[in-house]
Amino acid sequence: SDALNDLRLGRGSVGVGIELAPVRPTYVREVATGGPAEVAGVRAGDRLLAVDGSDVTALDIEAINDRLRGESGSRVTITVRRPADDRERTLVLTRALVRIPPVEAKVLPGGIGYIRVRTFTAGTQVRDLVDEAAATFVAADVAAWVIDLRDNPGGDSDLQLAGRFVTGVAERTLLRG
Repeated sequence: SDALNDLRLGRGSVGVGIELAPVRPTYVREVATGGPAEVAGVRAGDRLLAVDGSDVTALDIEAINDRLRGESGSRVTITVRRPADDRERTLVLTRALVRIPPVEAKVLPGGIGYIRVRTFTAGTQVRDLVDEAAATFVAADVAAWVIDLRDNPGGDSDLQLAGRFVTGVAERTLLRG
């Protein structure tokens, strides 16, 4: 979809800043940092029950996302059930432009470096962002690294990125065609 391409290209998309799991009934797989959903108190793991009072438990993700998108500044009401306490919560979110960075990096407890690469789409400068994270980890004397490629659609830089971490991978893959 156009909204997904805008997110992958770093242009952002107007919505609430959640990623839904591809199951029915769906749940919030991820909440964008600083996005409308996080501000309203939505958490990863919340089951999405209704949007603007309409039951969405039988709908697919695209149909639900269509209901969540709208004009920047407009409001949408969602009802979620939080598994931790099995309580329903009705939250009002104000739609906004949400930009999800293609690369996120942090040092986890125990000195583990964590790099999440969401997309390899051209124009996102993924290699530069990964190199910056790696330099930070080296300077911090990080003991081990995790490179998270879950739900990454692949793309232009994947071989070059792999070659930074596994000697010979890019060369062997290119030779095999």
